[in-house]
Amino acid sequence: MISLNYCQQCGHRLEENQTFCTNCGAKVVESQNAVQSQNVMKAGEGSGSRRPVLATKKSKIFASIGVLLILVIASSFFIVKSVYKPTKLAENFILAINNHDAKKVAHLLNSKQSDIKIDEKVAKQLIDHYQMNPSEFSELKNSLHKEAVIYEKGAFPEHTDADISINKLGKKWLFFDYYALIPKNLYIVVTANHDSHIYIDGKKYEPIKKDEERTYGPFLPINHKVQAVYKGEYADVKQVEEVSPSDAEENKVYINFDLTGDYVYLYSNIEDATLFVNGKSTGLKISDVEEFGPVATDGSMTLHAEIKTADGTVKSNKKTIKEAGETIDLLFEQEIPMEDFEDVGDSLKDYHDEQSEIENVIMSHYTSISSGDYETAYAMFSSSRRSKISYEKWSKGLKNNFKNEVTNVSVESIENDQATVSFQLTSYDKQDDGSTLVQEWGGKWYLVKESDGWKLATPEIKKLNTRTE
Repeated sequence: MISLNYCQQCGHRLEENQTFCTNCGAKVVESQNAVQSQNVMKAGEGSGSRRPVLATKKSKIFASIGVLLILVIASSFFIVKSVYKPTKLAENFILAINNHDAKKVAHLLNSKQSDIKIDEKVAKQLIDHYQMNPSEFSELKNSLHKEAVIYEKGAFPEHTDADISINKLGKKWLFFDYYALIPKNLYIVVTANHDSHIYIDGKKYEPIKKDEERTYGPFLPINHKVQAVYKGEYADVKQVEEVSPSDAEENKVYINFDLTGDYVYLYSNIEDATLFVNGKSTGLKISDVEEFGPVATDGSMTLHAEIKTADGTVKSNKKTIKEAGETIDLLFEQEIPMEDFEDVGDSLKDYHDEQSEIENVIMSHYTSISSGDYETAYAMFSSSRRSKISYEKWSKGLKNNFKNEVTNVSVESIENDQATVSFQLTSYDKQDDGSTLVQEWGGKWYLVKESDGWKLATPEIKKLNTRTE
């Protein structure tokens, strides 16, 4: 067997009896004997080549590192790819709902493609909605799973009307398809018959003006509670409506709030007494108030009346409002003579005198027509009305009238030189066939005060009924 030696400095093969290495010039040490050569040969047996021990170990280390890196990169690729699979996205979302994980749900639904800002509070509303509506949640799970499978097959699902859908948004890190959960937008359109403050799910939003239409949103396609609050002079009027996405028209739900509120009727044996609410004066006299409101009916509002006399202020009984539409009687224990009223005695007398004069104008006008005294009746019109309607034309229309009955005359208001009177009238007219046409009327006369007294200015009268006798 030929003994082969190798340089201890560079590993170059040496010929037998060589004293210097022809590769590096190192002196060949005599202790490099056949044993070394044999060991080298054993290490390389069956390989067809002969390599130095040191070089072989380095090669093996580098090869192992390379294989390991390839395995790490490959496994990472497939792990990341599985994370971004649409089926995985759907599974994570469904699991988050089942686990009541609001933080996870909010994270999964917040994408750059969604217009809805979803925090943990909003996410919890979504979770609660699906927990209370398991059938809807079941439909959503089936829809998401179907979409995910279609995407993974390399196709695109058809448009879906599901509340939440999967959308393909492009690439992530150049290699991976990127998907996101996109909720459907829901808008709430609100109108109200008063200036109102608006609250949606307890959160305050921009207020609205009377009869204004305002759109709020977008919101998640779940049930929402919408509250409108009208701050009346004496009480707040509140109304709450729950909206459902099932009521939406093109992603919009419409609400019209009626914030008229509750009203009560007032009565007092002294109509010129001043009304007080919860101990504070309204500045209104009982005679000025037909309906009072809006009011609270929860027992938090009390009413009473006061009048000043020469002996001091007299108060009526106090009444708590408990029911809408009720009549509140604010009564003084004893009648107080007008002359005892402090500072207002003369004005009260004048007011009642004005009332009587106005009522008499209404009665006299129709009595004069009944008797055929058209000139007197015409003279009761205001100068403005007479300038617009001639006596001849007006009186001609009354030729068949022979009787008028006036009832329920009530002076609603007297302000400076203007007054409003409500009344009812039954007129009787002869017809050519000998029968009598009976017509019932109702409405108001607006009067003005001129130099010679109160005059009829403008009628607001409607026919209520007609019959023949």
